[in-house]
Amino acid sequence: MALTHTILVTLATESHTGYEIWKTFEETLNSFWKASQQQIYRELGKMEKKDCLIQKLFFKKVVLIKNFIQLQKKEKWSYKSG
Repeated sequence: MALTHTILVTLATESHTGYEIWKTFEETLNSFWKASQQQIYRELGKMEKKDCLIQKLFFKKVVLIKNFIQLQKKEKWSYKSG
């Protein structure tokens, strides 16, 4: 299973921040999949370029406090890694 597919499964039920995705890997997926923060953010960037993700930014005054990531709602889309 590719890192992309693992991230897709993580985002399938609810939106998360990049940090929350990484913590999920560290706390629950660590026994069968290891991924650094850098690998996860790199993969999220690729997925965003392919229009698979939506980012929701939350600000307090002018400071970004949360950046939630969720799957793009589409009738049919498939993500091919690479």
